[in-house]
Amino acid sequence: MPTLSVRTLSLTSGIYLSLIGVAFGADTEESNPYLAGISLENLLNITITSASGTEETVANAPASLVIITAEDIYKRGYANFNDIFADLPGFDAYAGNGDRPNKAFQRGYRQPYASRTLILLNGRVQNEIWGHYLNIERQIPMSRVSRIEVLYGPVGVIYGPNAFLGVVNIITKTGSDHMENGIKGSIQTSYGSYKTRDIEWGFTAKQGDFIFDIAGKLFDSDGPDLDDFSSQYDFYNATDLANTNIWGPLLTGNNGGPFIARGAPYGQYNDPDDQNGLFASISYKNLRIFYNETEVNMSYGMEYLSRYVQPHGPWYYHTDQWGMEIDHSFDSSLRIKALYTERDSVSAGNYTEAAENSYTSLSLWHSPSSSELFQLDGEYRLNDTWLFTGGIKYESKSLPRGFEVCGYFNAFSPFCGTQEQQPGELGFGAGIFSPDTDNFVLPPGVSRRHPDELLADTTDEGVYAQAIYDKDNWRISAGIRYDNNNIYASTTNPRISAIYRFDAQNTLKLLYGEAFQEPQPNLVFVTFSARAASENVGPETLKNVEAIYIHQGKHWSHELSAYLTKFEGVIQEEPIPENLSDKREVLAAEYRGRFFYDNFIKGADEISGYVYYTYTDAQSDIYYSYEKDSNGNVLGWQNGEADTGDIAPHKFKAGLDLPLTDTLSWNLRLIYHGETRLYGRNPLRTLEQKLDAYTLVNTNINWQLDPFTFSLKINNLFNESYFAPGDQGANGGNLETQAIGIAAGFYSSLLPQLERNYSLSMKIDF
Repeated sequence: MPTLSVRTLSLTSGIYLSLIGVAFGADTEESNPYLAGISLENLLNITITSASGTEETVANAPASLVIITAEDIYKRGYANFNDIFADLPGFDAYAGNGDRPNKAFQRGYRQPYASRTLILLNGRVQNEIWGHYLNIERQIPMSRVSRIEVLYGPVGVIYGPNAFLGVVNIITKTGSDHMENGIKGSIQTSYGSYKTRDIEWGFTAKQGDFIFDIAGKLFDSDGPDLDDFSSQYDFYNATDLANTNIWGPLLTGNNGGPFIARGAPYGQYNDPDDQNGLFASISYKNLRIFYNETEVNMSYGMEYLSRYVQPHGPWYYHTDQWGMEIDHSFDSSLRIKALYTERDSVSAGNYTEAAENSYTSLSLWHSPSSSELFQLDGEYRLNDTWLFTGGIKYESKSLPRGFEVCGYFNAFSPFCGTQEQQPGELGFGAGIFSPDTDNFVLPPGVSRRHPDELLADTTDEGVYAQAIYDKDNWRISAGIRYDNNNIYASTTNPRISAIYRFDAQNTLKLLYGEAFQEPQPNLVFVTFSARAASENVGPETLKNVEAIYIHQGKHWSHELSAYLTKFEGVIQEEPIPENLSDKREVLAAEYRGRFFYDNFIKGADEISGYVYYTYTDAQSDIYYSYEKDSNGNVLGWQNGEADTGDIAPHKFKAGLDLPLTDTLSWNLRLIYHGETRLYGRNPLRTLEQKLDAYTLVNTNINWQLDPFTFSLKINNLFNESYFAPGDQGANGGNLETQAIGIAAGFYSSLLPQLERNYSLSMKIDF
């Protein structure tokens, strides 16, 4: 296991301290405002709508927030959301390098996937319909993003279901950002490690009251090889992948050669990644019509053990969304916003599974979901002191009760629409055969149709009301929301906040909120392999109390916060997705600082940056025991308090933007992730093995030569060797756990992370 590199931490800390220290006494002339970024005062006065559903400044918002501006994206070279989540305070974020590349746990809540944070695009929900997964990664053209509003804590009063741990609202650039008639836009192309290529483009056009916005991105990567990872996990190796005793027919094939998947033969590590997105809208006065489409083609990476699953996939996600919204002010006191949207998503792919000398399988999976949403929000300003808001929501969803599966165990496959279920060579189902057979038939393709009896129609209805009092030093808001789902449950959630502004520099926020998370439909309805369905699962709930103190000085903005969150009804991912008695409690404290100083380099813009520290204590009232009862069965989940796992108690993150001239800038970012206890289901925890601390340094250099911008980004600059925790149950173990009688599960207990990697990009603005 890797150990914390003291040399790396010391060297990088020295660079930060020396540069910041030199900056304290220097002066600078006015120069390029794009490189200079945004001032501290303007940062706190940015107007947002994500926190309360109405326009308010960051300082007045009843939430803890981080705003990622377009300047931040430019300076730091952000090309995807893995990079962003890793830098955010309060997030334990890792690169999954599998069919779900984002592993982002917000506010100390460990979950199978990033499914408890609500992802919005211009205020519209983007989480996958069937699994609630965070399905935004590399499809967004980052050069076309105006800002990203990251809210921490429950916002259920405004958004209803699933605004659980927080909200990430991605605001894209629009023609309304510039008042003159005409066209503005940009094109950016990049090339980097693992033959990674992408191009993103977009433009906005304005003519009077007509505004047209369109943007897109194409991303393609061959993906890393096994030797591109900085560490090795002993239960994932090339030998297993090429073992004919395990994979027989897939490696030998009918013609004596291996089958090909995504351009590479089975038996070799292969993890390509192809993603694209298209985003368009047309507006006339207060009416906007929009269309979004995203597509992801990925593989499994090292999510599963190499002895059980080939990495090729492919696994495919496709989502399209269209709709219209109206934002109309009748007068200075009354404003109405209406939204109608339809969204369709598909999850599909190929899956291989094997057990040495037992069976080999190749199966095809398909699952469609759809949603239709109507939402009406209004606000009424009674006077300068009182503002009232409220709204209603109705959403209907069509959800599959299971995948359409061709070529998997009959007992766990609802149907294969292209044929009747067949017993197959071994009697388990078509597509399952002996590893030493030379006479087998591949499964047929899926029909891509789900019969009505295998669809669940759900409805969500919600109504909320909120009052905001703002006078003198006080801003107080209180709201309540009622939601009802025809399958899960009905729930009522309040939120109250009190903000006291001591003066222009000092603010205190006191917050209390509740929220609920719908059970993931793919856990409730779907039965396969070691997982059973359970429609008796209720929603997860939380109660959060929080205090935030903000001090804004001449050069620094300081924010200190502490919160206690209590969760009930936490849903376990395996073997049955039931709430059990699982309760969790997260106690945390956080410091966030941002600074701006005059540059010591004459003619260059301001030096700016951030410093974040997070302490998190995440506890659960159940733990997992691998001990066996008198019948030889593993005890499994047991009552008793324990650390949840996979959440680092200590995280330190810092960033520095140093303009070198009026056209050249350098960004340096540090991530320190403290020693971390592994998830309770992870067998390595029985050995008292922990995730070692690690320190990462990432850097980006920008050179502007109007209208061109050239960038060089290097991640893991000092080539740190480290691991991320495994996905889902993380129950694969290693040779030591196998030696003490713990059978290996399917999911890797550790995920090796990438070594040093780079990208070069060129952008042209017009």
